[in-house]
Amino acid sequence: MNMANNGWINVNDKLPPEGETVIVARKYVKPGKGETRYVETAELIGSDWLSLNDEYKVNRQYHTDPYAWMPMPKPPNEDDDDEQ
Repeated sequence: MNMANNGWINVNDKLPPEGETVIVARKYVKPGKGETRYVETAELIGSDWLSLNDEYKVNRQYHTDPYAWMPMPKPPNEDDDDEQ
């Protein structure tokens, strides 16, 4: 699988700078329930991924470490919203 597509970087190829907030792709795998893929914001601290989303802190044992990541996009200029 080529994770470089669409800006995604495979964690086996390269890790983000430590402490930098990035978008990560993870899997939620629960026995008998199948697999769900999702994205969230996280930071790599040492060898641990710190999720910045409180929603998934319960039952984290069913969530995998990220398999891909991408840098956070720059926010749009507020003036850009008015020009349509």
